[in-house]
Amino acid sequence: DLKIRVNAISPGAINAPMLTNHLDEESLIKLKEKHLLSKIGEVDNISSACWFINENTFINGSNMIIDGGRTII
Repeated sequence: DLKIRVNAISPGAINAPMLTNHLDEESLIKLKEKHLLSKIGEVDNISSACWFINENTFINGSNMIIDGGRTII
């Protein structure tokens, strides 16, 4: 028994340099409007999910979608 768990996090747009360095203000506003919550996520939204998955040893084989409701629009 190797006790290996495999989980995934599928983030939406996150307010981080990888995104914001490549978009002008108008493009960023349009991107926010495409999300159900009318905003993009913060790095803390993803890091807290990572912590949760790591701490809960019964989660296995799951994909947590953290995209502000974008995929349901």
